Amino acid sequence: MPKRWGNMPYEGCRIGLLLRIECRVSVTPIIQELLQQGLVVLAAGVNVIRFIPNLYITEEEIDQAVDILTTVLERY
Repeated sequence: MPKRWGNMPYEGCRIGLLLRIECRVSVTPIIQELLQQGLVVLAAGVNVIRFIPNLYITEEEIDQAVDILTTVLERY
């Protein structure tokens, strides 16, 4: 059973700081919103969002990224 982030079901995978979220919808509009909110992410296919943070990311920056991601994903 997939996990849920807001209303969106997703599958996740993490290796170290690399994170991949596989969504059930196209991520193009999601990525556009995330970029507008200041969160730099990559598309890795039609339905995958990839996060590759700097190795020196702070806990505060991680919290900000999670807040932005949560706000945007709740709309989908």
